Amino acid sequence: MSVRMDKHTAFFIASTLAVAGLLTLPLWPSGLVFAGVGADAVSLVLPHFAFQADALAHGHWPLWNPYALTGLPELAGAQWGAAYPPQLVLLPLFGAAAYIKLTIALHFVLLALAARWLALAWLRLLALPADPLALTFAAQCIALSGFWTGHLYAGHIQFLQALPWLVALLAAGIETLAGLARGPMWVGLSLALAVLAGGPQLAPFGLMAGAPLWLWAAWLHRAELPGRLAWLVAALAVAVCLAAVQILPSLELTAESLRARVDMAGHAAAFAYRAAFLPALAIPDWLAGHGVAEPWEFDARVGVPVLALAGAALTQARLRAAVLALLAGCLALLLLAGALGLGAQAWLPGFSLLRVPARMVLGVVVLLPLAAATALAAIPTDALLRRRAVIALALGAVGLLLTGLASGPGVPLGLMLLWTALTGLLLRGARPGVAAVGWLVLLLLALPNLRTKPDPLALPDVALGVNQAALEPHQRALWRTPKRWNTGMAVGVRQLAAYEPFAPWRTALLMKTLATGSPAGPWPRMFAIWPESGAQWSPVWDAFAVSSVVQPAAMNGQSSWERTASAAADLATWRAPAAWPRGFWTACATSVAGPQAALAELTQTSPPRAWVETAVAPCAPGPAVAATWLEDAPERLQLHVDAPTPGWLVVQDLAYPGWTASVNGLEVPIIAANGAGRAVAVPAGAVDVVMAYAPESVAAGLRLSGAGVLLWGLLAWLARRRIQTPG
Repeated sequence: MSVRMDKHTAFFIASTLAVAGLLTLPLWPSGLVFAGVGADAVSLVLPHFAFQADALAHGHWPLWNPYALTGLPELAGAQWGAAYPPQLVLLPLFGAAAYIKLTIALHFVLLALAARWLALAWLRLLALPADPLALTFAAQCIALSGFWTGHLYAGHIQFLQALPWLVALLAAGIETLAGLARGPMWVGLSLALAVLAGGPQLAPFGLMAGAPLWLWAAWLHRAELPGRLAWLVAALAVAVCLAAVQILPSLELTAESLRARVDMAGHAAAFAYRAAFLPALAIPDWLAGHGVAEPWEFDARVGVPVLALAGAALTQARLRAAVLALLAGCLALLLLAGALGLGAQAWLPGFSLLRVPARMVLGVVVLLPLAAATALAAIPTDALLRRRAVIALALGAVGLLLTGLASGPGVPLGLMLLWTALTGLLLRGARPGVAAVGWLVLLLLALPNLRTKPDPLALPDVALGVNQAALEPHQRALWRTPKRWNTGMAVGVRQLAAYEPFAPWRTALLMKTLATGSPAGPWPRMFAIWPESGAQWSPVWDAFAVSSVVQPAAMNGQSSWERTASAAADLATWRAPAAWPRGFWTACATSVAGPQAALAELTQTSPPRAWVETAVAPCAPGPAVAATWLEDAPERLQLHVDAPTPGWLVVQDLAYPGWTASVNGLEVPIIAANGAGRAVAVPAGAVDVVMAYAPESVAAGLRLSGAGVLLWGLLAWLARRRIQTPG
């Protein structure tokens, strides 16, 4: 993004850096990790970042994660940012826990700068002066809106990384339609980085937020619209090419996911915005105080002064139409987040995959501050300094009155308004002592603002799982400790229990079988099962190589399980007596109609067997032979077995597009077996089987992204040559 470095901009950047430091100050003591009020940062984001950090530190790009469930495509999991350039560089340098702290501060600063740029582009579009107070107010309202703080508290680190680039995208789109040469370049780069940062789910909501802004820009420049619209479309196309290395694998995972196979409308209904939520625009903690289960998904808080100034902008006759366009855009987005959006679930293909229509409030927290900035910038330029100072102090006072000194998600509103007051005063020449007192109050407000927990990767249950996994490195553990579903896999434990938003449908079917003992019937959850929520032992545990269980309770009457280690009276590791080997040879494979039938067979106690999803000749089952592991790397497996007769080699890892196999050097097809595993036919005698993950979706994405870099350079060059930048 482009930032003109005058004294006002320099002070804005300095104050933004100071606030970012204060906001994240409680995080920096060693041994702490950001937690918020949700568990996602601890149980979902941190484990993936830890896995990626380890892989990158060893010079390996993490395409496949062999530790979560029966294996998952790490790059295709779009929320984990495995192709995001800052993450690729900083993760191996700082480690996962420190990176989460760093990325919160870094992207907060980027968001504030992007929001200021957006406000500047909007004011220029309306031929209003670039008033420092208006720019600062809009930028800080967006940067500390309910949307940002809500997802911060929920632990949605991927959204925090994507949000600055989406806001920059809106600014660049305005500039493209207004005829600025830099606009197309930044449109392409911003959207691509938003996707790579972990925001493919958020990107459609960002584009919807930009619709009212871009429509108004198009209307004002309608005489030149065809050419400028062509530049905008070309820039968006280039962005898709740049991010193709993420987009193509993600589309493949989406097609394989449970979300593409179940009715999402019922789930989305729980995340619809309702009229009763409207007071949350102004009142901190309104949603939590009224029993909303996940208030961060609905929080569009922008504050009383924002609403008042947005309304005041309507008093300016020449600006009334533009402000009405912003307010109409807010209304349309809230309708899409509510009843209108739910209706679209039935007839708009792919709309239900967005899952949380309430995220339309992203547009509200952008558009309302722009309307308020319009009012501030419309004040006559010869107004007295006193008028600006009174406005700034009033904003700070309202913020403090509403929030007090209590910690929690409401505090950032007070921070936002006090920050605006101080910045406005300093920009207008107030005495330094006033600012010093204000910064001291800001510090007192910021210190309790974030909640932290000990690093979960160093907790006793993780240590127990690691110790047990070291005894049987090719087997799996079942993780049943509350609210830390994925932490074992982050430290090298092959963990069968996990929570993954885009779990492949075979994985989701397996998880249901683990929890209920049956793969049939309606899904009890949308995409995953928490094993600690009532799951009992079943033969499926043994069949998928569960050699140990880490959990805080006894083994539910399984007297044959051996307690091998404990860290506390209520936390222990139990060793399974009869786990199947993760890779084995069997002479017999029985044909089944599909994964549900295969998993139904696995729920019956039996020796290692293969139920394959293809036609095979009838055979009599016999004893199985465990394979010897020669290599067990994330994207490459090599096993050896001495097969008494022709038969099948089964690996109880996820059957997923991109995996190929060879037997004694000859390529053979992989057949889905046992519901979620893989099988290959093998001859009698000494057999070496190699399975490798080299997905064409990633290869094609890399080629397209490489072409996108060239196209982006060409786009920037052509724009500078052919677009006449206004003076």
